[in-house]
Amino acid sequence: MPHKPFLHFLAPFSELLLKLNTPTSDNLPVTCIISDGIMPFSFTAAQELRIPAVMLFTISVCSLMGFMQLATLRDKGLTPFKGDQEGSTALKSCSTSSETTSMRDIRLRDLPAFIRKIDPTDIIFNFAIEMVEKAHKASGVVIHTFDALEREVLEALSPCFLIYMPLALSNYYSINHSTTL
Repeated sequence: MPHKPFLHFLAPFSELLLKLNTPTSDNLPVTCIISDGIMPFSFTAAQELRIPAVMLFTISVCSLMGFMQLATLRDKGLTPFKGDQEGSTALKSCSTSSETTSMRDIRLRDLPAFIRKIDPTDIIFNFAIEMVEKAHKASGVVIHTFDALEREVLEALSPCFLIYMPLALSNYYSINHSTTL
C-alpha cells in the first residue's frame, strides 16, 4: 500500500478525542473541532464521533478554488498536461460558471507545477482532492483572507460550503447566537 499523508494520525487523534470526552475526564468535552484544512483525518475523526468540524484554510481562496478543479482535471484526462496544452485556456472547459467568473483568465499553466506534471494516481494529487472533498462535508469553512482581496472568488465559493467567511469578518458574528457550531 502506498504511503498516504497523515495515514497514521487518525487513530491517535480519535483516541485523544475519546479520552477527552469520557464522562470521568476532568476536562470539558470536545464539542467542535477546528482543524487545518490540510489535515482531513481530523474531519474523519469528528465524523466518527459525531462532533462538528470546521476546516480552516490558510492558503489563498484562489488556491483553494484551484484545488477544487483537480478532480475535474483528472476526470477529463487533462493531467498530466500534454504538449502545448499547458498554454491553453482549457481550464475554462472544466469550470462551472461561477468558477469561470471568479478565475476567468486562468490557464492550465497557471496551476502549480506539481499539478501540471503529476500522474492522476499520485498520492499528493489525490490527497489534495480528498482535502477539498472533506471541506465540502465540514460543518463550516474558515478562510484566512479578507473580502477586498479575493471578493470574486469568495462569492464563487459561497454556494460550495455551509459556512465561509474571511477571518476579518468573524468579529461581526456572535458565537453566542450560533446554533451551527
